[in-house]
Amino acid sequence: MERRQRFVAKAVEQAIKCFDSGQWTTGMAKAKAAMQLMEALEEPGASDLDLALLLGGLCLAEAASGCWAEALSLCCKHSGAIADEMLKDWLLQGWSDESNTLMSGDTIQFTGAQHAQLTGLVMGPSAEFGSWQVRVTGAASEASAALGPGEAAASVPEAVEEAGDVLEVIEAEAALLTLRLSEEQQLRWKSLQEEMPNLFQKRMSSDNEARWRKLFSAAAQKFRRGPLIGSSAEESGLPLEQTFAATLYDCILEHRQSCGAQAELTVDVLGCRPALELDEPLCALVAIIQVLPQCLKTLVVRMCGPEVPEDYQLLRDVEGRHLVLEVRKGLYHDLYPDSQADLVIAMNAGMGVPQYAKMWGPTLTSLSQRRGGLLAVTSYSPGELIREEKLLRRLWPLCISPASPDLKEILLTMRAGQRLTLQRSVGATTLRGTEVSLKRGDVLEFVSRAADGLHVVCRETLLYVGPNLTPGRNRNFGKLVLRSALASIENMDNRFDRKAWHNVKATMSGFWEFPDLKKPEGNMLMSAEFVNSLRL
Repeated sequence: MERRQRFVAKAVEQAIKCFDSGQWTTGMAKAKAAMQLMEALEEPGASDLDLALLLGGLCLAEAASGCWAEALSLCCKHSGAIADEMLKDWLLQGWSDESNTLMSGDTIQFTGAQHAQLTGLVMGPSAEFGSWQVRVTGAASEASAALGPGEAAASVPEAVEEAGDVLEVIEAEAALLTLRLSEEQQLRWKSLQEEMPNLFQKRMSSDNEARWRKLFSAAAQKFRRGPLIGSSAEESGLPLEQTFAATLYDCILEHRQSCGAQAELTVDVLGCRPALELDEPLCALVAIIQVLPQCLKTLVVRMCGPEVPEDYQLLRDVEGRHLVLEVRKGLYHDLYPDSQADLVIAMNAGMGVPQYAKMWGPTLTSLSQRRGGLLAVTSYSPGELIREEKLLRRLWPLCISPASPDLKEILLTMRAGQRLTLQRSVGATTLRGTEVSLKRGDVLEFVSRAADGLHVVCRETLLYVGPNLTPGRNRNFGKLVLRSALASIENMDNRFDRKAWHNVKATMSGFWEFPDLKKPEGNMLMSAEFVNSLRL
């Protein structure tokens, strides 16, 4: 046994040296071999520091090869061993930067001179660094869909620019409308097509496809300039309009992997729209249950939203298994105030968009009362997902006393607004006096204007954040999967204080002003040695 452990320690050391010198391909192979050897041992055979450097380096190596989903999945899965919140933030920002890099021919949305939202075609880089020459194709409002039920009309500034004008646009201020699938995303779509063709046997009807394109890709189609979204050779033939079925299927599999097999599963889908999630949902759900593991005997799907045309309920027997579909018009927190669904999904909810976040306040408060299950959220863009991850992980804060004895030395190194990833397990006391154990990898932070204690963002709440492997055209680009509450906490009142929660909500008004992720503050292990040498 000791001989094997020494062999593992040597393999780990070699992998770390490769990562430190920027030899990502060689280091990745050595790191994966070392991990396979460690899985066969009862003890890892490496120190906490070496294990953190090995896994953190492997995350960066995956990112260096363009596999951002694999890198972020690995980072979330081994967050306790890596114990480096800054690494996760860096990976998210790196994926965001790469995804939003403009190219000639891209269709973008940007702000004009009178704050009007415009669409345009990228012509090429301008003389000024970080800016692009963009030909205006029209106002973004021209590509907007008609107002749905429950939607209020909003005043839209009138554009002074005309179609054909060429403007200089700063890249950081442009929103990319063109979808470019990564190799990971193309492979996932193709594998689903090959392994589960029945999942996509129903393609979108022509009238709903017209509505769908008007909602999410009208800018490119209306003006007939630049590449049509999803028109490349790699993407043509992929059922991108079936992103709802594919993403829902993957989320159910993630629930199974995280929570175990269940005979009955209840899924709540929020913010449903007629041309998207409600485009003959029964057909999609029948296809999904047919390809799910046979141990699942009953699937209950409840869909709601302010744009639902009418309430109805359907029951189907699918090859001896029960499918229940319930569709209701209204807001989730009103319709299901005490819901304890196994999986809650909000696709393209806009929770990370400042102007929409307040609208989600009552629903977020309702979700904060959940005692278990998973919450999955998808987003239109990487930037939106980054904000959602920071917001939603604080739905279930562990509020502890700054007077906890084991935290005294740690607190001396922190200041308000700073985050720190715990490098070892420590004891702490909640505001109600309950003794709890904080784990390596948990994130400790002072929250501004919340004077009732410290907040701990538990590492176990985050299951995945990063690219969604089954995106559609301008839909479901990023995905966040959270565990609603920790199973190890038997009594939620021991860690969830109502007064403290109001303080958390009070901080959300200024929540969008967090520091630049490229220059985070904290203790982290990787950045100096690894990030600076990363060669993408």
